[in-house]
Amino acid sequence: MSADASSSAAGTGDTGASDTGTAGVDVGPTGCAVEWLPPVCWGVACEDLECGEPWSRLDADGCARPECVTDADCAADRHCSPRFVAAPCVSGLNCSDEGGMCLCGGNLGCNLDARGYCLDRTEFPPAELCAAMHVPCEYLADRIGQTAAAVEQVGEELVPELAARVAECQAVRVERAVGECGLSPCTVVCALGDNICGAKGDCESLCDAVDPAVALEFAQLLAASPGLCADCPSCEATGNPLCTIGHACGG
Repeated sequence: MSADASSSAAGTGDTGASDTGTAGVDVGPTGCAVEWLPPVCWGVACEDLECGEPWSRLDADGCARPECVTDADCAADRHCSPRFVAAPCVSGLNCSDEGGMCLCGGNLGCNLDARGYCLDRTEFPPAELCAAMHVPCEYLADRIGQTAAAVEQVGEELVPELAARVAECQAVRVERAVGECGLSPCTVVCALGDNICGAKGDCESLCDAVDPAVALEFAQLLAASPGLCADCPSCEATGNPLCTIGHACGG
């Protein structure tokens, strides 16, 4: 899923919608109830909502995935995956009936949601989830930054269990950004915020003043703990000079 807004329209035609639903409930192609999706959208909505992908609101059958806060909210064969790990705006994608046409779209200005979706453990093993949520190299630094910003915005609404999964995924992404994608550690550091812990001066210039290994370590620290810059004692305790460079923490 790209960071850009997506939208599509389709005529009514044969949508494949089931007509066995009850009043007020829209029914998907396999007979599952999806209250928020108009019948006109069946047969076309999955292309935009990316049914079956680990970040989608719908599974491969076009059925709504159960929402969750922890694994305990899911069936035994499923686990709770933070919805904005793949894209912060995933919960903002919706479809509507516009004069008999199905219109799907969303944008990064959507309301963030700290909950997750229940995913099948066999289809999407927790340890392999970040790899399944593949982000092209050209979008990876921005996605790392967007996810970190999302974690800060939802704050304590994100329970420790899901926060830990976000941190694990962010660490994997930082390693991939610098390794496979060939991005400089400073590019990743600066994607994680407008500047290095609010330091005075240009982010890239300040970051380039330290060894790349130091910058990579700092990128990993920020990805794992988005609020680190707001906690100067904890940041300084890491011993990383980017916590104090440019008087960011009053050093």
